[in-house]
Amino acid sequence: MSEANGDARKDATSATRAAQAAVAASLPADDGQDFALARRGFLGSIPDADVPGAWSQRPFAFLEGERPDTINPSLWRQARLNALHGLFEVTPGVYQVRGFDISNITFIQGREGWIVIDPLTSAQPAAAALELVRRLKGDRPVTAVIYTHSHVDHYGGIMGVLSPDDIARGVPIVAPEGFLQAAVAENVLAGNVMSRRATYMYGGLLPKDPRGHVDSGLGKGTSTGKVALVAPNVSVTHTGQTLTLDGVDVVFQVTPDTEAPAEMNFHFPQFGALCMAENCTCHLHNLYTPRGAQVRDAKAWAFYIDEALEMFAGQASVMFASHHWPRFGKEDVRVDLSEVLAKAEAAKTRTGPCDEEERQVADGAALWTKAKSDISEEDYADFYRSVAGQFDKPALTLHYRAEGRHEYSVLTFIPETKPFDLFDPDRKGRIKLYVRRVFITDEAEILPRYLRFVRGLVDSADLTLNM
Repeated sequence: MSEANGDARKDATSATRAAQAAVAASLPADDGQDFALARRGFLGSIPDADVPGAWSQRPFAFLEGERPDTINPSLWRQARLNALHGLFEVTPGVYQVRGFDISNITFIQGREGWIVIDPLTSAQPAAAALELVRRLKGDRPVTAVIYTHSHVDHYGGIMGVLSPDDIARGVPIVAPEGFLQAAVAENVLAGNVMSRRATYMYGGLLPKDPRGHVDSGLGKGTSTGKVALVAPNVSVTHTGQTLTLDGVDVVFQVTPDTEAPAEMNFHFPQFGALCMAENCTCHLHNLYTPRGAQVRDAKAWAFYIDEALEMFAGQASVMFASHHWPRFGKEDVRVDLSEVLAKAEAAKTRTGPCDEEERQVADGAALWTKAKSDISEEDYADFYRSVAGQFDKPALTLHYRAEGRHEYSVLTFIPETKPFDLFDPDRKGRIKLYVRRVFITDEAEILPRYLRFVRGLVDSADLTLNM
């Protein structure tokens, strides 16, 4: 549309086209794997995922053509993936409706009915999703609801899957401990401000076209139906807690202060299916959100992904989340968890754009977990300088792993240059303590006082964050 037709927006300038071309050239070749995963298990949908008055994919039909110069190539790819909609089989007994909102709604087949995970942002799309799964996989009642976390796109549509009578008779509504406080603080007390800011963050008021709203990364955008907050009646209080819902065992991992203040992952042993909530999705998640949600703790996030790896990676044959598409096969589950862990580990070392020195520190953040044969002397020297704040080279490097009654890794250095305060009686030790690659403190008295000149770290696999 031109200015003569009332649209003052301009086409891409030469500078924009050049910038988009540079981005396209920097991206890895698309092997089609994500599109195959996103389409896998498709069972059916409704035309354009159209839910009158609340949601539709129809305005995004322009994504079926060639990419316009106004759209970032990476955003274009993500937008096309998020445009796939309908009911998908994750594994027999586990089904997801995707593309009916910014988030996914998941249905677990229980003994008598459907266990619903994350009933979307608003009631109308949630009701349409439930109608679709009932039509294609069986008309069964909803026997339980699970909220993965305290953001509105994961609980606001509950009245689309439960009736007031269902709630009155006590259908289990399961959520992590602290859910209600976090949900009220964010969406009620700060609701007006955050809603206003969200319109800028997600571009919800922009025209849905190549020069306006294209995608939100997590999904197309939030639905606009009826939103409700129904308090949970079952709280998950600790990792390892197991509940049986409609004959299905669920093993929970609480993950507070990660992607949300109250959040949890969980595993369905009989299906070999792992739900990672919004802790592991198919994009690089932000730590600070412009809409004003609580800033995410990258350190805690990394810790809980590492814990999920230990708890579930050997058991889960499929992994799904509250957004995007699943990962299939034990090895792909392990690899994906490891990749997200690496991103969280890197994120916790910096809060802004990183220069080359910061990049090296982030890349070497877990150098001690690698085999010595894979580490060069220069790698050791660079890491020594970053962890010790020195400019010389180490005179001696000690790198080993101990296993037995206690399990820990050690990477320590003896400086080449004598510290100026070597004989200062108040000099403190310089050994950093990590637990499962999560930094704990640099004030741990690990070595005797006469070895205070030694620099480096100890990483324990036995201690806890609450030591």
